[in-house]
Amino acid sequence: MGEISKPQRPNQAELARALKAWVSPGLTVGEAAILPDGTIRIRSPVAPGQDLAAVIRHYVASSSYRDLAPRTRDNYDKHLAYLREKMGALHPRHIERRHVINWLESWGKKETPHKANYRLRVLSILMEHAKNMGLLTKAEENPVKGVKALKYKKKARQPWPETKVAAFWAAYPYGTRERTIFELCLGTGQRIGDVLRMRWSDIEGGGIQRPAVEDQEAPLGAAHASPSRGAGRHA
Repeated sequence: MGEISKPQRPNQAELARALKAWVSPGLTVGEAAILPDGTIRIRSPVAPGQDLAAVIRHYVASSSYRDLAPRTRDNYDKHLAYLREKMGALHPRHIERRHVINWLESWGKKETPHKANYRLRVLSILMEHAKNMGLLTKAEENPVKGVKALKYKKKARQPWPETKVAAFWAAYPYGTRERTIFELCLGTGQRIGDVLRMRWSDIEGGGIQRPAVEDQEAPLGAAHASPSRGAGRHA
């Protein structure tokens, strides 16, 4: 019988390759143990239906998700896809507060603070849903809870210049859906969500009766007269 060679301790390159498939962004190598004989001991694979990917599937099938406004669902979907790809294999219990803080700072640097804060909120919703699924016990806190959102100076949104408004008028004539929505936004100064909630009953006395929009200056329509219709419009 030939002599059995002694296992060699893996070098750094081999170790990196071995850990790459297991360590998610934000988790530290310290969570894997290298024994004296060179064995790499890592956490056991998460049981089916108990990882974050399963939480996302369960949440998307819930009424909490279905009852969201379409635009909100679209925004959530972008972050749910990211979280599924980057950390879907983790058990919610694996995610600790320190990981969340590191992720948030990384997201803010690579993308934008606003996007990072939004993703933080979506992750918090998933952690609460994991508790509802029984994957986190009552004693286990939501690791996102209490993590402060990134502070940043918000830039005021600038109104469209007259050249861009004129270009839109030229591209979409009266009678098109795009033009109707544009005229309602321009003439009333409302957000798109408020415009979409308008009803025929809001038209009264030759004008449009709608609640005042917070932090909104004079309606943009006051500065623009739509061609062929003139400036005789009320808001």
